[in-house]
Amino acid sequence: MAEKRSKKRRKRRVKAYAARSVFFIVIAFVVLLLSIGAFRLVQNFQPADSAIDGGDSIEVKKDGTIYGYIEEDFSKDYYETDGLKSMIEAEIAEYAKISGSQTCVELKDFSVDNGMVNVLLVYESAQDYRSYNNTVLYTGMVSELIEQGVSFDRPLLSADAEGNALPSDNLSSVGASHAVVFNEKVSVKVPGKILYHSDNVSLTGKKTVVANGDSTESAVIIY
Repeated sequence: MAEKRSKKRRKRRVKAYAARSVFFIVIAFVVLLLSIGAFRLVQNFQPADSAIDGGDSIEVKKDGTIYGYIEEDFSKDYYETDGLKSMIEAEIAEYAKISGSQTCVELKDFSVDNGMVNVLLVYESAQDYRSYNNTVLYTGMVSELIEQGVSFDRPLLSADAEGNALPSDNLSSVGASHAVVFNEKVSVKVPGKILYHSDNVSLTGKKTVVANGDSTESAVIIY
């Protein structure tokens, strides 16, 4: 599994993808590009929990598949979309060899619109998402996740403004409900109405939340 790249690293590579013809640019532009490159190199060493990229989102489907959406600025003329797509496809092929399945991760959409690149990756399961991106994502019934050792030890607020908080040491009442546990700075959509959520996410709809920017703890959605 040492060959897997984290999602943060992959996204930074997307942002830093440069043209192949740098040596044909005049000296002034070479200096400018080197300055840009140095700036982006510094960005690569920022903490993993730095600013959220607003276009990133996860959608949990009823059948257990996970849709991962990425939207990035790709307007610079020295970015090459064909090369980026090939890079993503190569990483998927690499993961397929590790997992032994050709369908565990699939590139369903790659498009560029108004300078923004849009990528849709479909994962067969939360485990595939977790392994491919080297991150935390668990989905399933609350009771089953607890048996697997997934922690719910954090304040769980009611999605109903007039509802009471759910004690983390008394989850029996929601054991048959479903949950998503994750630790990325993304927005998440679930297939049912949200009942409870941890205090490090904000509700943006009946079925959607967005992770707060500063938290380092995993987030919880119960629906």
